[in-house]
Amino acid sequence: MINTMMLRTARTITNKTSARDVSMKLTKAQEAFEIIKGLMPAYRWQIHEKLKMSRSTVIQYVSRLKKNRVLKERSDGLLQKEEMSFPERVIETKIKRVSEKRRKILSVFLQREQMSKKELAEKTCISYRVLCERVQDLKNEGFLKEKDGKLRLSDRSVLSKLSMN
Repeated sequence: MINTMMLRTARTITNKTSARDVSMKLTKAQEAFEIIKGLMPAYRWQIHEKLKMSRSTVIQYVSRLKKNRVLKERSDGLLQKEEMSFPERVIETKIKRVSEKRRKILSVFLQREQMSKKELAEKTCISYRVLCERVQDLKNEGFLKEKDGKLRLSDRSVLSKLSMN
């Protein structure tokens, strides 16, 4: 399935390339497909950053992998291998800036077990309004819980996900 797709890709590169050039491009495409599959689950911005590819190239490769039923996409943009189920919770989001803020908020809990939103805003240097939005999202998704005005992680295993990336 992928070999046919790659042959079509190689043929469309240009009609004037030599057989050696085509096989070299074919190998690069195959290598990229394998690397992308190894990054799953992931959002497009993560693939773009990790592979140092242009956004348009990432979009093309992901489209081909989806078309050939190698990858599937959840409604929030999370990509996963077709045969695997989507994770219940992920720290990252479709938008890189939001993901960075979420990681920043959660990483503060590596040093302290609980704190108020005001303390958290000071520690993370995130405006209070934006912090409240991100905290509400994290609470709705089950990463944080609030009791007596203090925030804490709902599950300490989140910390291991933070150290993985």
